[in-house]
Amino acid sequence: MDNLAWPFRASEALDAGALTTRELRRFHTAVYPGVWVPRGVDLTAADRALGLVDGGAESPQETRLRLIVVTDGVPRPQTQIEFHDDYGKVMIRVDMGWPDWKVAVEYDGAQHWTDGRQRAWDIERIAMLEALGWTVIRVSADMLRRPDVIVARVREKLRAAGCPQA
Repeated sequence: MDNLAWPFRASEALDAGALTTRELRRFHTAVYPGVWVPRGVDLTAADRALGLVDGGAESPQETRLRLIVVTDGVPRPQTQIEFHDDYGKVMIRVDMGWPDWKVAVEYDGAQHWTDGRQRAWDIERIAMLEALGWTVIRVSADMLRRPDVIVARVREKLRAAGCPQA
């Protein structure tokens, strides 16, 4: 995962204002329209990293979580899976998952634990997903520091659901 950390950190630095556009152009090279890598980086590694790009993440932590899962050989999840009511309105959305096996993975930031309304909605949302036959794996910031635990849980749930590639 360390050799994949640079695209994430570069985008995070830009978003946070820690890296200016001028610094980006001085110390990085454009390899594709809108995609930059540090000067001197192995472009083969850049190509591999670009193959992992997915625009579905709604936070840097969701990106980290997805990269932990896919770089360990787990099948690539679909991101931002929507569940609609009878009128087509989006009722629930999960960060990522495997619809064929009804397994979802959710990153829960601090607000999911500290905001009472968010916590109540999460409980209701997970109950609705379980009623639809889905298994939900919840991941906290602390768990991101233990990728082996995340991958083991994902593999276990995918295998139990019948995924042959898990």
